[in-house]
Amino acid sequence: MRSCKELREAKKVECCDKGLSAADLALLGTLGSVLPALERLNLMERSSAAGPDGVQRLAEGLGAGALPAVTWLRLSMHVGDAGASALAAALGRGAMPQLKRLLLT
Repeated sequence: MRSCKELREAKKVECCDKGLSAADLALLGTLGSVLPALERLNLMERSSAAGPDGVQRLAEGLGAGALPAVTWLRLSMHVGDAGASALAAALGRGAMPQLKRLLLT
């Protein structure tokens, strides 16, 4: 993405092996409310840059109504029990209300 406008209007975001840290994922979580067009989010990270709590920090930032158009989410990174619980809690409070497919690999 070259600009905030492009990110705000993006329907699909793929981030593969970019060295995403837990802080990056936390920031993405807080941006969830300003990405109204995003339908597909694919985050793949084979390195351990995000550490054991990256997905947890992402999910904790997702409030009610965050990522409102996302129907497809793929997280190919360490999720762990805490990350899975935090993701379930985010969905329970209304994040990603249109989610149809969740892939944790």
